[in-house]
Amino acid sequence: MTIDFSFIVVTYNQEKYIAYCLESIKNLVIKFNRIGKTQLVICNDNSKDNTIEIAENWIEKNKEYFAKINIINQKENVGTIRNIYSGVDISGANKVKVIAGDDMFYGNDIFSLNDKADFVITPTIKFRDTMLSNTNDLDAFYLRMLNSNDKYKEIQSLLSYDQVLLTPGVFVAKKFWTNKNIRNELLKYKYIEDYPMWHYIFNKYKEVFSIVVEAKPYVMYRQDIGVSNRKNSPVIDEKKTIERNLRVKHISKNKYLNISNYEQALKNKYYEIFKIKFDKELIMAKTQFLDECSRAQSHLDIISKNINYLWK
Repeated sequence: MTIDFSFIVVTYNQEKYIAYCLESIKNLVIKFNRIGKTQLVICNDNSKDNTIEIAENWIEKNKEYFAKINIINQKENVGTIRNIYSGVDISGANKVKVIAGDDMFYGNDIFSLNDKADFVITPTIKFRDTMLSNTNDLDAFYLRMLNSNDKYKEIQSLLSYDQVLLTPGVFVAKKFWTNKNIRNELLKYKYIEDYPMWHYIFNKYKEVFSIVVEAKPYVMYRQDIGVSNRKNSPVIDEKKTIERNLRVKHISKNKYLNISNYEQALKNKYYEIFKIKFDKELIMAKTQFLDECSRAQSHLDIISKNINYLWK
């Protein structure tokens, strides 16, 4: 049977969370009739805890759901970017989704997203431990994108100020991952792949590509856990290096001293305070997203119960 989708799960010291991620993948495979059609790739970046043992145990109990399973256990810590590419290089499908081992998929159909466009931007449902965050909402970025007539230029402009794309909710065509120039750009760094990737795609990528923005969530993002939240010096230093290399301006810094920064901050407030109250399309989008969030706790509870049952 032909593999039509590859899940690439990247892990490092995520023994507390990896089963949630894997169980959410199984949920999608069953729900959308993808049994025997998908590939599961787990890329373990030389974890020092029991991440890989838990993953292997889970796979032994659930291997019948996948056409192919690959476990890559790095012999040394190679960093996020090389870990991701080790999975991309052995993925057998034309569609892939990279997800961190501490995040989860929600219950919506991800398998046809890149049939809609090469670059699909979706909001994420934020949570901590086994409870939803109380900060879930469509922020100014999504409101602007949903309302924009030229999403390419809007994103290109915003990326010069900050990393506005929350990566877990972005679904990109595999051609971006296999592009040699993008790969070479990303491999300049070790931990942070998303900002350099988006910057290259929207500023240097030569081919025309399509963009779709949705209000429907597909991924649940675990807050305060991932690489971007680490407080250790190498990650912070790399972030500063990337921002310096990409000449990031930051909307939140010195915005009153720079007319362009002030303009962006003012536009965000316009969407958050005024536009959302009167634009029917945005009102419907926000309602749709919040309706999904209202059902997400139930989804999270079911995943938790399934995991507890597995370990009995």
